[in-house]
Amino acid sequence: AEAASSPDLVITTDQQMQDFIDTINLGEASGTSHTGHCFHGKLVTLGADVNLSLTAAPTNDGASSLYSFFCGTFDGCGHTIKLTYTSSDDSCALFRNIQGTFKNVVFDVTMNVAKYAACVAINNNGIIENCSTTASSVISGTSGIAAIVYNTQSSGKVLNCVNYGTVETTSADVAGVVYKVVGNSVVSGCRNYGDIISGIGAAGGICYSVAGSGAKVENCINYGKIEAKGLHVGGISAVISDGDGNGGTIFGCTNYGSISTYGKNAVRVGGVVGFSYKNALIDSCTNNGYVLLEATDSGYGVGGILGGSKYGIVTI
Repeated sequence: AEAASSPDLVITTDQQMQDFIDTINLGEASGTSHTGHCFHGKLVTLGADVNLSLTAAPTNDGASSLYSFFCGTFDGCGHTIKLTYTSSDDSCALFRNIQGTFKNVVFDVTMNVAKYAACVAINNNGIIENCSTTASSVISGTSGIAAIVYNTQSSGKVLNCVNYGTVETTSADVAGVVYKVVGNSVVSGCRNYGDIISGIGAAGGICYSVAGSGAKVENCINYGKIEAKGLHVGGISAVISDGDGNGGTIFGCTNYGSISTYGKNAVRVGGVVGFSYKNALIDSCTNNGYVLLEATDSGYGVGGILGGSKYGIVTI
């Protein structure tokens, strides 16, 4: 989104931050309707650290055709949002959809929610850049949890984002930075230092899955410890491609973190990727971490780069 060189809104107080989120949650019919609630073409900046408490998911009201969109540019200027987010709702984040740019924000977050959640957005069709979480952050839910964004799609980009906090689920899949990378979206230069813990399910240091002919994760590094019980586990991604063979690329990534998983029935664990379907490309990646699989049944696999594959050729 294009934005003016001088800010249209400077947020310096907790109330101003809450008012900004409340305006976004008035909703838009689509990411192109621009009725005034999505800050299209506007520049919003943080002028101070702020506190924000949320107890509900962003607007996603199909009955009234209103959805939470941010279509402007939000520049945190290196300031911190201390975010407390407690909710029984699914799909919790600051925004339901990003069509613009969100950058330069530090999150000190305590999040305890249901499933499908992240700090910044559920769906990213824009740019999320230079955002991070603090080491004291804890982001937890039942399944489908990541630190920065749940789903980056279309031509969305997640650039140079870092998770230092703990990301954990109680019943299913989890990822360090981005949960799903699909379409022609790109995750580049991101790092994870935090513990990634899956109660029962898959886990990835950077993302859970990369699936799309143009979907790419590049030049990312995992330093964090990954612990999981159950399905596929990888230092960078749990899974690449999908059962339909939509492909995906992981390029120039490195894992330094230790990976340990316990499970049965087709568990796959790899230093870079846990499991791959057809048309996947894993290129110029390295693993320097410890990989441990304790399995109690047949059908498991473990590898320094890739834990296992199915349905065709994987290029490494």
